[in-house]
Amino acid sequence: MFPYSLRQVVLAILAMTAWLGVSPARADDGMFPPSDAARSFINFDGKGFLVNGKREFIVSGSLHYPRLAREQWRDRLLKFKRAGFNTVQTYVFWNYQEPQEGKWSTSPEADLDAFLKLVKELGMYATVRVGPYVCAEWDSGGYPVWLRFKPGVLVREDNPEFEAAVDQYLDKIMPVVAANQINRGGAVIMVQLENEHPRGWGRDMNPYFKHLQQKALALGLEVPYFFSGLHHGGDPAGNRSWDSKGRTNPWYSTEFWPGWYSNYGPVNRGEYRGLDRGAWKVIAYGGNGWNFYMLYGGTDFDTWNDDEVTASYDYGGAVGEAGDLRPIYYRFKRAATFATSFPLVLEQSVNADARYQDAAVDKPPAMKITARQSPAGSIVFLDNTGNLPLQTKIKASDGEFYPSTGPLTIPAGNIMPVVLDYTLAPDVTLETGAGHILGVSAGGHTTTVVTYGFPGEAAEFRFKAPAGAKIAAGGPTIGVDGDRMVVKTNYPTDSTGFAGVQECRFTTGDEVVRILLEPESLVDSTWITRDAARNYVVIGPHYVGDIRDEGDRLSLVGQQGKPGGSPAPGMASVYGPEDTGLRTAAVAADGADPIAPMTAPQLTPWVSRPGYTEAAVTFDDGAWKGSDTPLPMGADGDISAYAWYRSIVKAPKAGVYDLNFSACSDWAAVFVNGESAGATRRGGPASRHIPVTLHEGDNSLAVLTAHYGRPKLFGYLGPIDKIDAKGLSGPVTFSAPLAAAAGVAITVWKWTPSGAQGRDAGKMAAADLDTSGPEWTAAKIGEDVFNKQAGFAWFRTTLPASGGLHHVLTFESVDDKGTIYLNGKKLLHHEGWDSSFEVPLDAAWRTDGPNQLAVLVENVDGVGGIAGNVSLAAAASLGTEIQGWKMRGGVIPPAAGDWQTLPEPARTATPRFYRATFQGAPPAEVGPHPILRLSTQGLSTGFAWLNGHNLGRYPQKVHVDGLYLPEPWIKNGENALIVFDEDGSLPIGAKLVVESAASRTVAVWSETK
Repeated sequence: MFPYSLRQVVLAILAMTAWLGVSPARADDGMFPPSDAARSFINFDGKGFLVNGKREFIVSGSLHYPRLAREQWRDRLLKFKRAGFNTVQTYVFWNYQEPQEGKWSTSPEADLDAFLKLVKELGMYATVRVGPYVCAEWDSGGYPVWLRFKPGVLVREDNPEFEAAVDQYLDKIMPVVAANQINRGGAVIMVQLENEHPRGWGRDMNPYFKHLQQKALALGLEVPYFFSGLHHGGDPAGNRSWDSKGRTNPWYSTEFWPGWYSNYGPVNRGEYRGLDRGAWKVIAYGGNGWNFYMLYGGTDFDTWNDDEVTASYDYGGAVGEAGDLRPIYYRFKRAATFATSFPLVLEQSVNADARYQDAAVDKPPAMKITARQSPAGSIVFLDNTGNLPLQTKIKASDGEFYPSTGPLTIPAGNIMPVVLDYTLAPDVTLETGAGHILGVSAGGHTTTVVTYGFPGEAAEFRFKAPAGAKIAAGGPTIGVDGDRMVVKTNYPTDSTGFAGVQECRFTTGDEVVRILLEPESLVDSTWITRDAARNYVVIGPHYVGDIRDEGDRLSLVGQQGKPGGSPAPGMASVYGPEDTGLRTAAVAADGADPIAPMTAPQLTPWVSRPGYTEAAVTFDDGAWKGSDTPLPMGADGDISAYAWYRSIVKAPKAGVYDLNFSACSDWAAVFVNGESAGATRRGGPASRHIPVTLHEGDNSLAVLTAHYGRPKLFGYLGPIDKIDAKGLSGPVTFSAPLAAAAGVAITVWKWTPSGAQGRDAGKMAAADLDTSGPEWTAAKIGEDVFNKQAGFAWFRTTLPASGGLHHVLTFESVDDKGTIYLNGKKLLHHEGWDSSFEVPLDAAWRTDGPNQLAVLVENVDGVGGIAGNVSLAAAASLGTEIQGWKMRGGVIPPAAGDWQTLPEPARTATPRFYRATFQGAPPAEVGPHPILRLSTQGLSTGFAWLNGHNLGRYPQKVHVDGLYLPEPWIKNGENALIVFDEDGSLPIGAKLVVESAASRTVAVWSETK
């Protein structure tokens, strides 16, 4: 598909999901139930999930374990957990796990078993999407390169060759997943087979799905599973609530998009409100969970990016590529903390909208009310759909409206939950929660309800408790009204900091109920931790990571502040499972200023080495893979983004010739007799023809090719042996230069929709077809004639008269598939959007003209048409084919050797390696935590390595300066950076920079005695 906007992408995918029947109100959302062995550990019904026999709201975020350093797994997962997320979702990338057939990756980042065990250690759950297809803006959507070279393979179909390869993959992966299922003591609660398949989601079965199902079950799959995904979208809940009546599955979204792969950094303000509302709508409308794709995007290290991204896969995530926390993280924390505090309502409720329509006093027109009712209580959701704050009171079961001292405030666009008749603790019911509730923390015999309010706002919480309940703290904010404990307050207009926090407690027998009332300004710095040992409520730090309880002293490790922002308070309040509050003092390491600027290390002067030693006439290529015609990149088993090709050209006489590539993608640097003859990049005729000077007789030819990411093959089924092949993948000829008519642009077209999938090809492609009727419309190159819908269309034009004996037509891109006819004769069928191809016309060319060109275009999804330029070239000869090729994949960074000072001029026009070092150290556990990037200003395109770790491809396709240097890959002492630049642009502007927006300071808060 040719380039299109984020909005177009979202609309296209939403249209596909609507076509598949995936809507919020669907009665059966497609999950297969667990086996008998797993049922008591993970189960579901039409109202929600049960985990270990208890109702559980699934709040999940995506994190792909190969997209960050293994040492960073724990940090990112803990940030998920501290925001109230109880689940992580990950893909398993087939090509990452099995890069060569039967050879499994030993990279630390490929250890799926270790990742899942860490999830369990942190007390979280996992959903594993095993594929085999994943999409994910990942190289080939997860298909291994070697799969392209297996005869007869048709991907994502009931194809024996493909299924045999998939079975080999599942034989390795599924036992790991199975061993980590929750019923076997692990973290895995759900599994997805396949992904976004055009022939079925959920429980929609076909023979291919049946094969995957039988294989996975035979390998031990016991937890719930589904195919392709559930409710993908940027606002998956839609705009209406639904009931549980008739449902057999929970409502769950596997991909709730809080960003997009074209984004870097915080989402803009316009998206911010919609994302926050989207999460609350899932809760308010009857949903049972969601997964933010991506909550943490990370990095495409090495060559794993597809053609739409490069190194950064930040996705605009709530947790940034470098582990920084964006503003939306704190909004997601509010929704997640609330949802996981009240699963007994949300996971076994029915729609109660009608019952509670009069729950708000003097309900304003901009307010929408939805409600959920369960045996454990009810939650009424007051939805301010307008652009101004609203004020109201809530009607309780006693018929009175609360708070009695004033109204509640609902900011514009917010959805406020009001909890009613909720069983909070043994013999204690929260009858009326007329105030904002962040969440509930329960531990030991103490239950803590964390509430908040805006300046001047009223709140009232009424608890039904047994006789003998006693007030322990908080008077006069807490009092007795008959058999009710009542917490009533009006937040001061200047309630900021700890001075605004109020604590109320009452006891009933051994049980303690604590109510914390804090100003809304402290909510983002309030953390309800849920750890296996003890639960805490912490107020103060910008982030709380590890909590260390050594019995006589409690300490916290957290984020104190960040450059450009305000520091956290010097004090932190900690409320544990006891009935007393703790006060702790913040001690910053080394007395570091938490908002002081952080500086980057200085690089030593760059040194250089040529990157084309393989082009030397005398280079020994004896060990390389041989063939008559060049083989596509990867044919030798290499999985990198580069491949070298070598051959001998026998010229009949000295002179200038055209070197003609029948298929060359995406970049090629040509060397003749050891000297550079130029380079070419993807797109148009120029990428297939390059002039070279040959001497008579044998000439050494070397070609270095690169790809810029293999497409993710979204929605594609069928053979992949030729679709978007990389490197040189067809005959190479040399010929006399093209005639003067070469490269004539074909710009005048007409088009018409096609019925019955082009069954009238004989008529529509005929040379004498009349296109003057109203059904034929003028078309422009790049125009979406399909209006983002799947279908077929015919395009026609008359080719200009042209001299020369031979004619070739070049298409930059046909979206998605094109069949080419000349004068009624079918010449070629091409599949794959955004890939150029040539069509020799000699078989149907009329020298006496006219020549009528017809193109049948099939659009699979999204925008479509003739997406790129079309040009006609003529030549006196098609040339002489060059045979006897050798190839070797990979560009290998030199470990040692002779490095020279930088060459002149500023661009050498030949590939080069560059090297520099810096003195550094990874950030200490406590203190400044700068985020370093290698700014690639002035360089062209290529890759960079830090101490042997490939940082990914540059330049970035998102708005961030340079490549991220993961902190665990920085060593104490000398660190080496190596850059491979394809054009040899000098690294004059390349340097280390601090990404101040992502940097932070980590501090320890120690208990004050």
